[in-house]
Amino acid sequence: MKASVLENNVFWGNIFKTHGVKGEVLIKVEQDLIENIQNLQLVFLILEGKPVPFFLDSSFSRWKSDEYAYLKFVEVNSIEEVQELLFAPVHIPDKFSQIKVDSISSFVYLNFVLKNKKGKTIGKIVDWMDIQNNPVLTLDCDGVEVLIPFVEDWIIDTDSENKVLQMDFPPDLLKLQ
Repeated sequence: MKASVLENNVFWGNIFKTHGVKGEVLIKVEQDLIENIQNLQLVFLILEGKPVPFFLDSSFSRWKSDEYAYLKFVEVNSIEEVQELLFAPVHIPDKFSQIKVDSISSFVYLNFVLKNKKGKTIGKIVDWMDIQNNPVLTLDCDGVEVLIPFVEDWIIDTDSENKVLQMDFPPDLLKLQ
């Protein structure tokens, strides 16, 4: 079976079902691409047609069989949160071992306030990660760390003087945090 590639990511399988009550999932693996699953640091779920990064608790990651793998997403902590992700396609980075956090000194939106399309303040941009053509914003939302993919097509407006970035991102992203 030939791997389908989506923005430097390779289709791996689908979320098959929940496992336990603390946000664990069982992945139905369609392609044998990973030898040591504990080395996998993140996956991308395709939500509303867009790849969304999910960091993994590698201490939980393990194979059930040749066709199934258990994963635990770092920011997903209940069966209800996992149920929203059921059957989502799972992609892994082409070279997941080379994922790195870049220096944020040159990131233009650092310390900007992020607002949604309705103008509601979501949080302050405190960090960013450049993950293989899929940068992620780290927000401080009243003391809670929230990760939002940075997709240039989602930018509605940039106000450099007042340090405000307005984006039209899928609202369900915040529910997953």
